[in-house]
Amino acid sequence: KKIRNNKEETIIDLKRPVDFIGFQSLMSNSAFQDSAIALEDSGICAISKNDLLTVIKRNQDFALKIISDQAKSLQTVNERLIALTGKNMKSRLCDSLLVIGEVYGMNNDGTLNAILKRREIASLSNMTTGNVIRTLSELAKEGLIELINKEIKLVNVNKVYNLAHS
Repeated sequence: KKIRNNKEETIIDLKRPVDFIGFQSLMSNSAFQDSAIALEDSGICAISKNDLLTVIKRNQDFALKIISDQAKSLQTVNERLIALTGKNMKSRLCDSLLVIGEVYGMNNDGTLNAILKRREIASLSNMTTGNVIRTLSELAKEGLIELINKEIKLVNVNKVYNLAHS
C-alpha cells in the first residue's frame, strides 16, 4: 500500500493473503487515495459496500473479526510511522527487513521469502535507494545479513532485531 508524499511513494503497509485494502476509505465514505502492487501472482475479491454491510449486520462474529483486524492494522501502521520518523537509517532498514520477514516469512536459514527491489525497500524504509544499498552493504560487512543476488538473508536475527529497536 503506497501513498504519495512530495511526488515520492512511501510503502506504509505490506498485506498478507485475505487482508483488506481500501477498508478505511470505504467505511469513511472517502476516496481511496492509496495504490497497491502485488509482489506475486494474486487473486482479488471485490465486495460491494452494501453486501459487506449486510454481512456485518447479520454476523456479529464476522463484524468483531473485522474490527479486530482493523485495530491491528492501525496499530501496525502507527508502529511503522514511529519507525520511519524516529529512527536512524540503519534502524529503519533493520525494522523494514523484519517487517518483510514477518509478512512474507523466512526460510529456516533466515532468507527472506520476498524479493523486493532496493527501491521498494527504500520506500518501505523512508530512505533513498542509494542509502539502502550502502546500509545493506554495511550490515553485510558487519555479518548481520548476507546479500545473495537479489535475496537477503538475515544471518543474525537477534542483532537485526536489536538494531531495529535501538
